[in-house]
Amino acid sequence: MLDAHGQSMEMYGLSRRHVVPLIKERLGCNIFKWSGNYYCQQRGLAMGQRLAPVLAISFMSKTKEPVLSRFPLMYCRYIGDCCIVTSTQSGMDECFRILNQQSQYIKLTRETPRHGWFPYLNTPLMLCNGVIRVKCYRKESSTNIIVHTACAHPVAVKRAVINNMLKTATNVGKVERQESLNLASSIV
Repeated sequence: MLDAHGQSMEMYGLSRRHVVPLIKERLGCNIFKWSGNYYCQQRGLAMGQRLAPVLAISFMSKTKEPVLSRFPLMYCRYIGDCCIVTSTQSGMDECFRILNQQSQYIKLTRETPRHGWFPYLNTPLMLCNGVIRVKCYRKESSTNIIVHTACAHPVAVKRAVINNMLKTATNVGKVERQESLNLASSIV
């Protein structure tokens, strides 16, 4: 990504030859605390680390070109989550295979529609008479800790997460609005 976008990125006076060793050093010291115990993650970064979204974006940007060369009907991505729509199941299977060939250490999963709703991020989607319906969503396995209060993210990020959840709940369609507001209120 530095090669492709380095000219348009704010590097704060650092060059590529400075940034790459700093990232490698940071990845070499990947200690996190969970349930009162300290752990060292051997590969990648633990969720909640400030550098984790940057690495996820870098990795997923690498997967974009091979998938787009298959001409999906829709491709959208947010950090490490992709939403891909193809015209056939075999096209979807091929895109999924391509995504999972990018690294031997990272294997992606895929969601399937439930009761007509396709979960993507925190907003499942349904195509109904040519109109996309949206509502708030929470995985059943969720502990409702979206951003832990003690994580390294700035306070502004934590505040934005809550505000965005409430904004999403109030901006969905009329039919789903009350259900989405109830869900958002139970999480916040």
